[in-house]
Amino acid sequence: MAPVYAFWETNGERILYWGKLISITGSTQILIQAIGMVVGIITVRLLPIKEYAWFTIANTMLGTFTLLSDGGITSGVMSEAGKDWQNRAWVGKVLATGLYLRLKFAIVWLAVTLPIFAYLLVENGAAWWQAGLIIVAIIPAFYAALSDSLLEIPVKLHNDINALQKNQAFVAVMRMLLTVGSLLVFPFTFVALIGNGLPRIWANFKLKLIADQYAISNTSLSKEIKRKIESIVKRIMPANIYYIFSGQISIWILTFVGNTKSLAQIGALGKFTLVFGLFSSIFNILLTPIYVKVPNKSNKLVSIFLIVQGIGWLVGLTTILLIAFLPTYLLVLLGSDYNGLEFELIMISISSILGMMAGFTFNLNNSRGWVISPVLSISINIAVVIAGFFLFNLAELTGVIFFGIWQTGNSYLLNVVFSVITIQKIKTKIQK
Repeated sequence: MAPVYAFWETNGERILYWGKLISITGSTQILIQAIGMVVGIITVRLLPIKEYAWFTIANTMLGTFTLLSDGGITSGVMSEAGKDWQNRAWVGKVLATGLYLRLKFAIVWLAVTLPIFAYLLVENGAAWWQAGLIIVAIIPAFYAALSDSLLEIPVKLHNDINALQKNQAFVAVMRMLLTVGSLLVFPFTFVALIGNGLPRIWANFKLKLIADQYAISNTSLSKEIKRKIESIVKRIMPANIYYIFSGQISIWILTFVGNTKSLAQIGALGKFTLVFGLFSSIFNILLTPIYVKVPNKSNKLVSIFLIVQGIGWLVGLTTILLIAFLPTYLLVLLGSDYNGLEFELIMISISSILGMMAGFTFNLNNSRGWVISPVLSISINIAVVIAGFFLFNLAELTGVIFFGIWQTGNSYLLNVVFSVITIQKIKTKIQK
């Protein structure tokens, strides 16, 4: 009994702390994702299939706008802030510099992508006035997205998970009330988008107050920090642009060469894969800050990396097995327009776990400033995409889903190999 008692005496407080942190994070994220899934399913049922196709395009473009305006800035801010994360003045300066760069990027990318957004909506049956309403409706969510991921960084570095998750829960509840309530009266795409965006504006105001506890706000920009963040962005941006479009390549293909029904179907099936967003959120909240703060010389780099991969696959495969046992019952929730898609649901779940693991591994590398050569990564991925065009029938929904599995699987493999090689190089350098 002595060794056990001694172990608890030394590590008991740490075990209790992490047990509490994981339970709070997990339970709140389950609530948030459950609300998101309910809202998504209700949106599928209340919107006509053409309107839901436009909703799918709008959400895809919103994600594209957000990621393009980031371009790796969040990774750069996390990397720089993590170097002296207990210094409020330092973190505030890093944050102010990141917010300035993100606004600058947003203006440029919006000018480029908004015309494309309008064209895709019109090409899929929307009138110009409908396209205009949809574009205006995503502005609140996009405005909030410019700052929320950056404002979360000092909160995450201090593991103030409770405050962060209360704010996220508020967004989820308000989104449910606004979206469902308004769609019952006005079943239109732009109404659903407004219901999604307005709560995020208020939540960002509250998030700013929380972040101010750990970062001095209204500080001047730092040219040196700006240079370092831009250096990371230059390395990440080319690959980031590729991953933005390749990550939603199934929807892009159906948008251009498919039909409105297939586009709505793949968007609706994706609502059940929101559960993988739960796992990504927990990993990003709990593990990324820990990973950032671990020195290069520590063996914890290897152990944390392996733990993340193991937990990710265990949870992901378990979820896929549950979906595989219940596909018919799940599809009933979507309505009659989506009957008979049991096989497609299982396949899109497999694609989603591969995408989840690829994205998280990519983010772990970026958070430490480890960036694979854009020329190498893009070349490999373009070769994978070209091969996929010949391997799969992209005129059919099933072929597009298989194409997604092929593409995300290769992306995950590339990121894991790069992680292993980088960690091994660091260990070799330390040993010398």
